[in-house]
Amino acid sequence: TLADRQGRALRLVLRDGRNRSRRLDGRIFTAVRLAKRRGLAASSAGVNGRDKLFNAEVVRRLLGINPVRLEAGFARGPCVSLAVPDDLGNFISDVYAVIVVNQYDAGDLGGLTVVDAGANIGLFSLYACLRGARRVLAFEPVAETFALLRGNVARSGVTDRVVCFPAALGRARGSGRMFCNTRGDGSARLSRMSAAAGRRLGYEAVRRTQILALDDVVRERVDFLKIDVEGQERNVLLGGRGLIARNKPVISMAAYHRREDSRVLPRTLLGIRGDYLIGVNSFAERDFICR
Repeated sequence: TLADRQGRALRLVLRDGRNRSRRLDGRIFTAVRLAKRRGLAASSAGVNGRDKLFNAEVVRRLLGINPVRLEAGFARGPCVSLAVPDDLGNFISDVYAVIVVNQYDAGDLGGLTVVDAGANIGLFSLYACLRGARRVLAFEPVAETFALLRGNVARSGVTDRVVCFPAALGRARGSGRMFCNTRGDGSARLSRMSAAAGRRLGYEAVRRTQILALDDVVRERVDFLKIDVEGQERNVLLGGRGLIARNKPVISMAAYHRREDSRVLPRTLLGIRGDYLIGVNSFAERDFICR
């Protein structure tokens, strides 16, 4: 039986269009992570490993089915349902990170309000619901990805608990240029890079997107704040300085997108509220957990 890092039994089942199922287990997760490492190695050697080696077809062969949805939950309890995006390999890696090893170190969220900055297709937002969150505010700026997020929330029957915002979070209200892929992957970023540089890095599209500041849109108490926004973590903190100073939510945020993050992000947070204790987790990626 597959269990998470805390030993809770999990139910993770992929289904294809004919309702054939494949239960995710440790062997499959190991095989997918190995395929991803090989793809990244090939990419660093000058081969486009993401597209050539770590693509959906590789993972479909590992699974033996062409999955269209994931049912996820604890063995005893409700499940959520997510449409499987085209970026299948990274999706399964994200399932392992967010649900199996609890990358963002979310504890019991029973009755609490959560902000999901960088919600993507809703994996963490729905996981927060499984952990008992009363309300989740989910922010995702890429239109195609936002459509998957909203569909997954409806499919899981939690539209009364998850509010979806088609916007990025930042330091202040405005607009910006978003480099993105439209396959539901999680690499979209606000950037000053040129369009040509974006294409070299594998981005399919450049979009104008709305940027909101947390303090402008969130008036209620927030208990848990997850921030994984491809290098904009500091700006999200600054845009929510009032909320953070007032509520002192637990904050789990990516610590690796920029080389200076290891010193800049703790300093920024402590400048807003000096009584946070800040640790580092490396369950899947490198993340700060701030309590």
